[in-house]
This record gives sequence, structure tokens and C-alpha cells, in this order.
Amino acid sequence: MDPRPDYSSIALVTVDLQRDFLDDGVARVPGTSAVVHRLRPLVGAFRIAGQPVVHVVSRGGQLAAGLTPAGAPALDFELLSPGRLQALGAGEVAIRRLEWSAFRGTMLHQHLRGLGVTTLAFAGCDFPGSPRASLLEASRGDYALVLVEDGVSWLREHDRPALELLGVTLLAAAELQGHLVPGSDHEPVPLRGHRASEGGAGRLQAQPDPRRVVAGG
Repeated sequence: MDPRPDYSSIALVTVDLQRDFLDDGVARVPGTSAVVHRLRPLVGAFRIAGQPVVHVVSRGGQLAAGLTPAGAPALDFELLSPGRLQALGAGEVAIRRLEWSAFRGTMLHQHLRGLGVTTLAFAGCDFPGSPRASLLEASRGDYALVLVEDGVSWLREHDRPALELLGVTLLAAAELQGHLVPGSDHEPVPLRGHRASEGGAGRLQAQPDPRRVVAGG
């Protein structure tokens, strides 16, 4: 498949952007509050464009303020506990991850394919953890991939070469938003790098520990 992002069939996947992980949270990950601030306009742009949004969460803790649509219900962890989806608004859901990867043991892949999604944009908290594991597994599922490089905490310079080898397009939140806003004259950003391998017919396969796949974890 063509690894270049298709912004007409893109979904935004946020990972672990919960209050507990904000800079003043009980399990704080420094830099996450600034990430949330930059992502609020981007999440809004996805809604305006009618593109899907998935909020991947771990146990406990509500999503950070401003990331869910007006009138969205609070996260229901009893509902989410088996890895099912919780609707938060039109085209917007939450899903609780059961492992490092948001795809393992959940309905995420089926949900995205059911919507016709071919490109995923990832953002979130603590890149070496769940965001990286989820992105790596998605790379085996015939998705074109975007990482919001200023929309993820703890992304380090030595992570970038491996991401580019996977064919991941690195964009700032404002750049990605420019592709979504109707009437935008933002020019597409050239693809950086090439895919290391192709997945099989959209099937997500088992993979090793992501900390061993990407050097420097």
C-alpha cells in the first residue's frame, strides 16, 4: 500500500492523555500538560472535518479537560474494562488498552477498519510506552502512519530515525490541522523515509516488545 497519508480517511488516536498523567497529576509525566494544550485545536479540527477520533486510555483517571466534545459522558471503566468502545460523541470513542499496544485484545482495529480508515495519526503521553507500542503494531496492519511530533511527551531525538525507517510521517499539530481544515491551502508535507515492511491484508500480527524493536528505549 502507499505509505503516504490519506487525509480523507485519517483517524486521530490519542493515547493516555488522562488527568493522572498531567504535569500536576498523581502519576505525572512531565510535558504532558503542554501536549494536551497543543492537541485541543487539533482534536477540534478532526471533529469539524468529520474524521474519527479515538481516545485510548489506561486504568483510572478521566481524560484531560478540553479533549472530549461538549456533553460527552465521563469515562465508564466498568464498560471499558473488557476493551470495548465507549461512545463520547459523533465519530468519537474511548477504548481502554489492556496491554502496551492499544490493539492487543481490543476492538480498535475492527472499529477503524469498519470506518474505512487507512491512515492513523498518533499523539499522547510518554512516547516510549504505549504510543510507540501502538504505532509499531499499527505499522503491521496496512495503515499509513503519522506521528504528531509536538503532540506526544517524551519523544526523543534518537527515536526519529527508526520512525522514519518505518515510513512514519512526522508532523506538528498545526501542520496536520492544516490538512484537515476545509479550504486550507496548506501544502502536503513530503513523506520522510520508507516502510521497512508491509503488513498482510490489514491483519495485525503479534510483535516483540517495542523497547527491543526501536533502539534507545
